Amino acid sequence: MMSAGDDGDAGSLSIENDQVRYHLNTRESRISEIKQGLTVLEGCFLLSSKCSATLSAINGFKLILNILSEGPMYINDAKYLHFKHAAHNISNNKNGSSGSNNNNSNSSRSRSANGGGSSQSNGVGLDKHMEEIQLLALDTLEAALHNSFSNIVLFCAESGPDVIVTMLWNSALAQSVRIKCIEFIIFLIKWAQETDEQAGIAPAESLHDCNSEESTAGSVMNRIQVFLGAKLASDFIDLYQKVSSKKDGVLDQHAIEQFIKRMDQRS
Repeated sequence: MMSAGDDGDAGSLSIENDQVRYHLNTRESRISEIKQGLTVLEGCFLLSSKCSATLSAINGFKLILNILSEGPMYINDAKYLHFKHAAHNISNNKNGSSGSNNNNSNSSRSRSANGGGSSQSNGVGLDKHMEEIQLLALDTLEAALHNSFSNIVLFCAESGPDVIVTMLWNSALAQSVRIKCIEFIIFLIKWAQETDEQAGIAPAESLHDCNSEESTAGSVMNRIQVFLGAKLASDFIDLYQKVSSKKDGVLDQHAIEQFIKRMDQRS
């Protein structure tokens, strides 16, 4: 019988057993497990603040960002097993927690529109599966960051903005994913400003002048300027301000698509 101190060994054994099964699994089953894991995580983050707090303990942001940055290669790599076990550990922390993020964000739009939670993969090409997985990953990140100042700071420290902005340059990505990336960055800037306000950091007079690494919003804007360049960064700020000025907070899809076109013209 295993003692309480054997938990670590049991976890390692579980991953080793999964690695054996990994080589026997079909690509379709791996795709299904990744989709299901992301769907579970998003639900946990929306329901429980304790789940969001667990991310830092298991390097959860790195695992989700790997899915976004590596694309189809991630499905063919046994590293997805670490994500699978992280999703299981985080979902277990949901039980017994009375905290709630009470999130009413738009993080489920892409999943419902693209069937991201479906485990069926027969007859669907890899590109379509990756589109669904990437949209789910972005939804999951939104759920983890919303109403969590500590996670926003951690996400920025883990080079999260770099990964998202880099994805924007990839014209081979599905248009829906690139649009979702822009929506995500818009939300991230807003949340970063709220994080600074919570920390008592005075906001910059203008986002055009907000690039100090001493503030969370400044750190985000600095990465945007580095990866987009001065002109496109300025255009993005204008896009953000246009959205922020709208009382209903509805994102202008046409303006976002036009911004993506300008990116492709400069690439």
